Amino acid sequence: MIIALLLLSILLTLVYTSFFQISEGALRQKEVLTAQQEMRLLLTLVADDINQARYLNNFAASRKKTGIIARLESQTAGDFTRLDFHANVATRFFRQIPPEKDPGLHEVGYRVEPDGDAFSLIRREDFFLDDDMQKGGVKVKIANHIKTFLVEFLRPRMAGASVEDWAKDWNSSLLGLDQRMPRAIRLTIGMAAEQGKEWKETVEMNLPEKMKRSL
Repeated sequence: MIIALLLLSILLTLVYTSFFQISEGALRQKEVLTAQQEMRLLLTLVADDINQARYLNNFAASRKKTGIIARLESQTAGDFTRLDFHANVATRFFRQIPPEKDPGLHEVGYRVEPDGDAFSLIRREDFFLDDDMQKGGVKVKIANHIKTFLVEFLRPRMAGASVEDWAKDWNSSLLGLDQRMPRAIRLTIGMAAEQGKEWKETVEMNLPEKMKRSL
């Protein structure tokens, strides 16, 4: 009887251990899938904005900055891209007029800012095209626990060049007519995962011809 009870106890222990291991594994897999989905949605949002960036001839004629302005900013957790540009998109978060009257051309910006003991990705949109493309508007936090936010720009190919030239800083207003907009943009976003790990994904966008043309 004692031997039977001992065997039953061992069997139950094995069953419960296996059950909890399976449950923890399923929960961990669910967290992974959720993180991957959040990352894809974030990449899609930022990439959609960038794909609609424009250089404005009329606006630039008044010697105001336009196109794309990007630079690396140093934070305690590393270097993050600060990105500002004119985009041919409707407002996403704060509509100031009915959607049918939205001009569909606004200032958009992205930057990483400290948020407690972590860093958050902030999206800025300004309904009006004012004198300073890097200020004003409304900020919205769109992602927490950011580890990487890097935007790189493929320079126009120079005659005879065989190697791609990617830049981490960009200022359309300081470049020549044929170099104001990059040939492509590479976007990398990383978010904190469990046990100090990082979820990181990269998307490379070849810019459509309409983006390279000025408005």
